[in-house]
Amino acid sequence: SDNVYNILLIGSDSREGSVYGLSDVMLLVSINRETKQLFMTSFLRDIYVDIPGYGPEKLNATNIFGGPALTIDTIEQYFEIDINAYAAIDFISFVDVVDSLGGVDNIELSESEIHYLNQYLPEINRLKGYPESSDMIYDGPGVYHLNGRQALAFCRNRYSDTDFGRTGRQREVLASLWDSLKDAGITELYSVASSVLPNVTTDLSQSDC
Repeated sequence: SDNVYNILLIGSDSREGSVYGLSDVMLLVSINRETKQLFMTSFLRDIYVDIPGYGPEKLNATNIFGGPALTIDTIEQYFEIDINAYAAIDFISFVDVVDSLGGVDNIELSESEIHYLNQYLPEINRLKGYPESSDMIYDGPGVYHLNGRQALAFCRNRYSDTDFGRTGRQREVLASLWDSLKDAGITELYSVASSVLPNVTTDLSQSDC
């Protein structure tokens, strides 16, 4: 439909300021401009596909072999979806983007999710120059506000359940961020775009965003 605009969000596991790592997050945001609805669809990273020019491999390898362009080509080929644009980000930039938006509200954490969040935090803290034990969560299950490093640890967790659960956590974080912005005025949204876009590789213009 001409009313639907598809943007592929790619999260790379690169720690070095590059989007050319394994694409551990591949999430399609479909915007229906007629109904004003937004849908999120995750592609599991371990789907086995025949990558054009490279042969059989996991879907998340497309980004290492050929960057966002090859990831898009492969998804379009296998799922018969037209992708209009993309936005790609790495570990470090994801933290900065979430912090620039004020963190993530109303994230309900189970005991297992808290345990694994704390397992992932030391590496993320080292990458960002914080003490390894910084911002660990020691309280029990409940609803939390997460900063950027905590949100990344939450999104990376695949041990509490399955990769289906992990993609659900990723969508939960994005939905929370969008909920915090949906009533913002054009001036505030422009300010948000100005702070977010330097951390993102995308073929969208600032005005498109």
